[in-house]
Amino acid sequence: MSISLALNENGDVFLNSEGGIGRARDFFQVVQHVTTRLRFYKGEWFLNTDAGVDYFGKILIKPSNLALTESLIKNEIINTPEVESLTSFEMSFDSVTRKLKIQFSASTVFGEIGFLDEGEDVIRIYKDGVEINFQNTSTFNYD
Repeated sequence: MSISLALNENGDVFLNSEGGIGRARDFFQVVQHVTTRLRFYKGEWFLNTDAGVDYFGKILIKPSNLALTESLIKNEIINTPEVESLTSFEMSFDSVTRKLKIQFSASTVFGEIGFLDEGEDVIRIYKDGVEINFQNTSTFNYD
């Protein structure tokens, strides 16, 4: 397994109380990796402009193609290291507010994880059915 720098709720590098850089491990590394992949826009990284989800070219377009959107998001989740399978997936789109709501569960090498993205930058994470509070960084399994 690779080493991942731990990120806080704002996506910045997490610093512990002594000012040291935290590392995300095990379950938290997988959660962070899936979340980062879903928030990573294609063309955002100058070293590989093909990496990321093509939100501007294929998702945030009119008219919406929900089948393509679902396929792209599922592909990003399934191709995340340590994710073994996608066990459930629900997606709904409100055409008036143009908000996309995504809820899914995935089997990983560290157990079942669940995500609920309610928009407004609120993502709820579950491990084996229990919600994990990522606003409280003491919950993370950091080094």
